[in-house]
This record gives sequence, C-alpha cells and structure tokens, in this order.
Amino acid sequence: MSKKKTHVTNKQNTSTTQKAMQGAAILTLAAFIAKILSAIYRVPLQNLVGNTGFYVYQQVYPIYGIGMTFALNGLPSFIGKQVALAPDAYSQKRVMQRYSVIVSIFAAICFAIVYFGAGQIATMMGDALLAPVVQSVSYMFLLMPILLLSRGYLQGLNDMVPTAISQVVEQLVRVAVILTVAYLFAQTQLDGLHPNVYTMGFWAMQSAWVAAAAASVVMVYYWLKAREKNMYQDFLAGHYGLEQASTGGKNYPGHAWGHLTKAFVTEGFVICFFSALLVFYQLVDAFTVYDQLVANGMPDDLAKNVKGIYDRGQPIVQLGMVVATALATSFLPTLAKTKQFDLKGSQHFEAVARQYLRVTLVFSIIITGGLVAIMPQLNHFLFASREGSGVLMVYVLMVVMASYVLAQNNVLQAMNRWYVPGIAFVIGMVVKMILTPILVTVWSTMGAAWATNIGLLVMVVYLEGHLPMSLRLHTWTKAILSASALAVVMVVVTAILAYLWHGVLGMAATRFLDTVLMAVQIFAGVLTAWVFLRKVPILTQEEWLALPKGDLIWRVMQGSTLSR
Repeated sequence: MSKKKTHVTNKQNTSTTQKAMQGAAILTLAAFIAKILSAIYRVPLQNLVGNTGFYVYQQVYPIYGIGMTFALNGLPSFIGKQVALAPDAYSQKRVMQRYSVIVSIFAAICFAIVYFGAGQIATMMGDALLAPVVQSVSYMFLLMPILLLSRGYLQGLNDMVPTAISQVVEQLVRVAVILTVAYLFAQTQLDGLHPNVYTMGFWAMQSAWVAAAAASVVMVYYWLKAREKNMYQDFLAGHYGLEQASTGGKNYPGHAWGHLTKAFVTEGFVICFFSALLVFYQLVDAFTVYDQLVANGMPDDLAKNVKGIYDRGQPIVQLGMVVATALATSFLPTLAKTKQFDLKGSQHFEAVARQYLRVTLVFSIIITGGLVAIMPQLNHFLFASREGSGVLMVYVLMVVMASYVLAQNNVLQAMNRWYVPGIAFVIGMVVKMILTPILVTVWSTMGAAWATNIGLLVMVVYLEGHLPMSLRLHTWTKAILSASALAVVMVVVTAILAYLWHGVLGMAATRFLDTVLMAVQIFAGVLTAWVFLRKVPILTQEEWLALPKGDLIWRVMQGSTLSR
C-alpha cells in the first residue's frame, strides 16, 4: 500500500473515531437531560395528586420505563452496532430488513401481553382497579419499531443527534402531558369534587404513546433527511470504499436469520436489562409491596398511602445518580477509545477504568451521605411532609450500589464481556424477588428498601469477581474508608444543626423553615467536604482533572495553595 493511501486511511479512521466520540458525548448528554427531567417532574406530580395518586402512577410506571428503555437506550444501540459491523451496503440493508421483522414481532408480543393481560397484571399487583391504567401504557409498544429501527440505523451511521433530540422531545412532551393531567385533577379537587385517582392515572399514562408519537415524528424526519442526503453511501465510501460497497455481501453470515435473532435475544436484551436495572427492581416492588402490605393486615387505603410515600425515593435516587451519569459522559468515550484503538494494550485501558470506578464509588458514597444527612428536610421540602424519612434514608443507599454496578457494567461492556452483567442481573433480580415479600412482612416498606440494596450488593460482588485484579475494590480500600468517613462527618454535622435549629432555637418543623434549615445544612455539608478533602485528598489531581469542570473544582479545592 502506498504512503499516500495509508495516510488517507489513517485520516479516515481518525475522523471516524472522533465522530464516534462526539456522538457518544451528545447521546449521553441527552440522556443526562432526560434523567433530570424524569426525576424532577415527579415532585410536582406528587404534590398535585397526593400519595395515593402517586401510588397509582408509580405502580404502572415500571412497565413504561422498561418499554422506553427498549426503544431508546438498549436495543437502538444494539442494532446500531449490527449496522456498523455489516461490511457493505447489501449486508446493512439485509440487517435492517430482517430486524424490522424481528422488532415488529417483538413489539406486537409486548403490546399483546400488556393490553390483553392488563387485568391479570393489575390483579398480580394486588389492585384490580389498575387494569385500565396498565392498558393505557400498551399503545406505546406499537410505536416501538419506528423508534427502535430509526434510532438504531442512524446510530449505526454514527449520527447520534437525531436520537438525542428525539429523546429530549419525548421527555418534554411526556412531562407536559402528565403535569397537565395532574393540574386538572388538583383543580377538580379544589372545586369540591372528588375525582378518581385511577382515572387520573389512566390519562397521565396516555403520555407514553403521545410522547412516543412525538419522538417518532422527529426520527422519521431525520430518517427521510438522511436518505435525501444519501448519507448511506457517504458512510460506505468514507469507511470501506465504494468499490467494496458495490460488491455486495451475500456471503456475510451476520445477516442470517438465526444469527440476528440469537444476538437480539441475548446481547440485545442484556444491554436493555442493565439500562433499566432500577426500573426492573421497581417492577418487583409494584408486584409485591402493596399486595404484601394488604396481606399483612394493613387497610387498602393506608397501604396505598404507604406505598406512595415509599415511591418518593425513586426521584431522589435518580437525582443522586445524576453524578454517575455525568461521570459516564466523561469516561465512557475514553474507555471505548482506549480499548479499541490504544496500541499500548490493556494497561492504558485499565488505568482509565480504574479512575472511572474509583471516582464513581467515591462520589456516590459522598452524595449518599449528603442525601441521608438532609433527608427529613429534603422530604418535607419536596413532598410537603416528613413521612417515611427513615425508609427513604435506607432507600437512597442504593445510589452507592447502583452507581457502582452500572460503572462495573460499563467497564465489562467495553471489554466485550456482555454476558457477565447478564448473569449478574438475573442473580440480583432473583435475590430481590425472594427477599422483598419476606422483609416487607417483617419491616414493611423498610424491608423492600433493604431487599433492593441487598440485591444490588450481590450484583456488585458477582461483577467484582469478573473484573481484572487491578480494578477490584481492595485496591482502593483507603479511598472507600475516607469517603465513608466524610459521609459520616456530614451526617453528624447536619444532625447537630437540626438539633440546634429545633431544640435550642425552637424553630417549628414547617415546610418553609425546614427548607431554610436544609439550605443551611447543604452549605455546612459542602464546607465540611471542602475542609475534609483538603486535609484528606481522596482523589488525585489527575482524577479531578478527568471530571467535567474538574480543573475548576481542583483550583477551588486548592484554595490559597494555587499561588505556590
């Protein structure tokens, strides 16, 4: 091969890599925005519809959450990978044609199970009145093929912008519909009427297919636009050469029905299950907690109220895990790049992976400590009462385990060991399903929270055993102990402030005064963390600089030492 041709090939590879990294960053940023929207809207929703109304919504939400993961995060990225691996135009066309059949059959099965099985699903949840609410979610599965295939196809061409835009549009439309329904429900109550919370839930869940339709419009627009610009041929010309593209790939085994179906139900499903990890745990709670509370003798209305209070933990955990998502935004493109293109072999990859795992664990411990420290005040500020604060303190412990499990999964996925997280998922789910009814019988919703944490802990232990020795927890014991000590110090400082506020100053526990106290506690907690981290540097300068705005944080951490 001539030097000129080699130079052109290298330049094309560099351009492709850069585009892939930019695309990954855009997609993760969109997921970050969507996660924030998904967490925040639940607060006004609960405030408008109350604990029982929130219970109705949260019981059915996991079904929507799983469907959204199939159509948004998991399967599109899987299909995009299959498109990118196909060697030529003929093979890519065959892959898309056959996956359109597979996906359509899968979507039809999902629709049929949810629509026709709504009554049975509601009965299994212990509340037959939920049937119409469950049924209202089913229509979104009919739009799954359009969303899944268009997103997957364009991602396979390294064009992540349409998926990112459609994801944000989908969340905005869904949140707008839900909050409109909740507002009308609240207004009807103010007018002296007694609207049905199940009717509210039915209309709120119509947001699923309305949002999916809005996202479909966006994706169809970009799909047609891509065809008009002939991006398909541009991709082939840039990556493989037109000569190779024109030869056809009739001997390529990757578009065989058996190969595609097997990959879809193994690797594709594993990606989906891990993307919706916490949603599946919520689904177990939906089928178990309320039903078990009633079986233990709790009155129906009280059980719905208690389950609604328990569900307050979900948006708080989502907000706590925003940092884990932000860390993934920073590290995942680098992980993928070093694993695939680094000529130094595994050492550089393991160095990046070590940073990613360590930083994720340290920050998740500190954030969890902060959430536990201010939970009574945060609960009152967000949801208008302190009910269930003790349960929520245990519930948010999953921020540590879930963040670290997802980080372990991302490292193993980068190592192409997708089957290991799949086994871990099954083990964790089995533990959660076995323990939840047992512990709910003993400790009510506190038991459900512990069941989730134990299930996630078992996953951490299993995944730990499949990571390289240099990436295991024992290599940063000092960092774990230091971060845990900081978390404990923050809890003690905020508890002292709460005692002084109420016990010495005699401040009442109103929503407004609790909000003021929470603001003081947050300031004290940040100040405590700053002083602690200056005295006990848990993270290195290199690790700080790897974070978003890490250089700014590092300068603030150093304070007066900067001038030295």
